[in-house]
Amino acid sequence: MMPSAEDFGSEIGGDIARYFQGADGLDATERVRLYKLAWDLCGDGFGQRAVQYERYYAGDPVRLYAMNYLGYDKSDAFRLVDRALALGGDPQEAVAQSRGRTHPVDG
Repeated sequence: MMPSAEDFGSEIGGDIARYFQGADGLDATERVRLYKLAWDLCGDGFGQRAVQYERYYAGDPVRLYAMNYLGYDKSDAFRLVDRALALGGDPQEAVAQSRGRTHPVDG
């Protein structure tokens, strides 16, 4: 949150000038202008709110990923891995068997 032009002329103007000054003698006004320019180039208040809304609309994303992982039926994937390991490391043959074929198919 950056101070506005009105803030520089208010009772907190002295504090702003003191705490927002930059290195090598950069005064607070120029530093705030620089930060506001950077925000105008790469930020958008509405877009950030929309991102947060989309991210958390359905709930906590970490918890949702965990619940999807725990609830997903992984038995086909485990069978495929077991077949590949039983065939001495020929995963194409395991895929072919899982699809009901006797030989691997290219492509």
